[in-house]
Amino acid sequence: MRPGKPPLRFETPDHYREHFFRLLELERREEMETMEREMRSLSGLERERAGRAVLGLKPTDRGPWLGGRRLYTLWRPAEIETEIGPGDMVLVSLRHPLRDGIPGVVLERTRHTFQVVLEQRLPRAWRQVRLDLYVNDITFRRMAQALRNLELGAFDLSVLLGHRPPRVRPLAVAVADTLNPAQQRAVKAALGSWPLFLIHGPFGTGKTTTLVEILRLAVEQGLRVLATADSNIAVDNLAEGALARDLPIVRIGHPAKMLPALREQSLDLQVERHSRYGLVQAHWKRIEELREEQKRYPRPTPARRRGLTYEQILRHGRHFKSSRGIPREEMRRMARWVELELEIRALRESAEKETQRIVRDILKRAAIVFATCSGAGSEYLENETFDLVVVDEATQATEPATLIPLLKAPRAVLAGDHRQLPPTVLSQAAEALGLGFTLFERWITLFPRASELLNIQYRMHPAIMEFPNLRFYEGKLKAAPGLENLRLSQLLDHPLDHPVLDDRPVVFVHVPGAPEQQRRGSTSRENPGQALWIQTWVDLLLKHGARAEHIGVIAPYEDQVKLLRGLLPEDIEVKTVDGFQGREKEIIFLSLVRSNPQGEIGFLRDQRRLNVALTRARRKLVILGDRDTLSQDPLYHDLLAFLEQRGAVVAVPSPQGGAPGSPA
Repeated sequence: MRPGKPPLRFETPDHYREHFFRLLELERREEMETMEREMRSLSGLERERAGRAVLGLKPTDRGPWLGGRRLYTLWRPAEIETEIGPGDMVLVSLRHPLRDGIPGVVLERTRHTFQVVLEQRLPRAWRQVRLDLYVNDITFRRMAQALRNLELGAFDLSVLLGHRPPRVRPLAVAVADTLNPAQQRAVKAALGSWPLFLIHGPFGTGKTTTLVEILRLAVEQGLRVLATADSNIAVDNLAEGALARDLPIVRIGHPAKMLPALREQSLDLQVERHSRYGLVQAHWKRIEELREEQKRYPRPTPARRRGLTYEQILRHGRHFKSSRGIPREEMRRMARWVELELEIRALRESAEKETQRIVRDILKRAAIVFATCSGAGSEYLENETFDLVVVDEATQATEPATLIPLLKAPRAVLAGDHRQLPPTVLSQAAEALGLGFTLFERWITLFPRASELLNIQYRMHPAIMEFPNLRFYEGKLKAAPGLENLRLSQLLDHPLDHPVLDDRPVVFVHVPGAPEQQRRGSTSRENPGQALWIQTWVDLLLKHGARAEHIGVIAPYEDQVKLLRGLLPEDIEVKTVDGFQGREKEIIFLSLVRSNPQGEIGFLRDQRRLNVALTRARRKLVILGDRDTLSQDPLYHDLLAFLEQRGAVVAVPSPQGGAPGSPA
């Protein structure tokens, strides 16, 4: 067993539970310690410099939002540079996020503003606030609950533990003829196998299209489906495909984390549009009125009531009596506060029960419920069961996260690609013990016959696919017809006579004399020389007709990403390799950063990270790196040799030999 892999099989449910409880506690402790360490040890200014806080924001209340939340605009005149973006969970505070922070979610972000949906109003006295990234413990609690409920779940434990293989028996069903043969085989096997089937979907092979067809046919058969993925964007992509086929869906989750086109299908909005929601609104309106009236009376704090219970205060107040030194008038006024409080509580309980009935009614009528893996453990689905659970991007979710939806149905279809990046695991100890080894990878290792490889890719020019196909997929992938006609020049006003920006689909640019650098106090890396060349070539493409949305820039190191963002136009997408997984662009610039005499390349040697980086471009991939440093690693040595054989390696002069913009 190689490091990083847990047991493929588990002896008993207790063995399984103990193994993952241990890993989750290691990961949870690491995440919480990281957050607390930062917030306690760094000033707000230091966290802002690290990209995890923004100071000096002026809040403007924009009014009510879905589910009783409030929408705020947070603005400042100085341009905002931060890692915080749409969908992030945050704390808005006056000065101390761990003391007075109010939780929320970022809806939108511009150069100067955030649109933030908060769980409650900000105090009126807060004229200026700070915004901090926040760690939420709820996913850990839901994973732990799934482990505790292992025997209560609907899924076959003997298959989960690896004791018994699934039964693979394709279902004779009419599949859409727009799907290719491998996709059709996957659909039939997924619908006929019991209790699981795995769809191995490499880059651009139509994995989501295949899953949507499975959802369509499952609904036709009268099955109730829970469709999940680890990230909100992956859930939304699948949900959009289902909507395009006119399938009835409900999307569970915070509306601010959903694509705008899916908010109409959010559970929150469907609840508010329900015919019985008027009663709930009336209750909450009445509660607000009672709260306003309550402000006129003294709240019976422990100091005021001197040990008296609410019932005693009511009795004394009705009889206009004093007690324990409390004057009669004070007692009567406190009693009125208590009367209002009890009425508020009764109204709230009634509103919550009616809301629960509305939610059950909506979910009962939904053929497909969409949620993240963590969202599948929400209170809305606590007592819900399904006929089939579908997990997309299953190789991005840890096994305990996948377990949350898995236990809600007797059958499962998991889709993903274990040749691309695994889940992010912060704890090195948990990683070493295998938390990054997913359920999909464990099952496809144990039960290879219960899987189908989608083998036709529709994304990129065959030349871009060639090396990853040979290296990571044993040459089993094929390019769809017509992809060989993709050209960079088709996006430009006219072809460029340029050694880098010509119509060759892949070019490796050797950048000598541009060593990597490390910022003080940072563990990351940057390479200004490579960044300047990318800036020059992006400007050249834009001047010759390429649109910003055509271009993506990838770097494996966060500091290089920050450097590039400062050099390139705002509408050019710049992300780490991990941030670009699942994304694609017509043109990709890949800066490999590392350049040192020792030949050290750090985590670049992760084959899955390179696979992701090489497979994001549709028609042009430009790789910048130091050939002398990279070639000392066997993987990059093979990549360079492969590209040299095809005449796809060029060099730029060192900084002493020429300025960016004049590649040799």
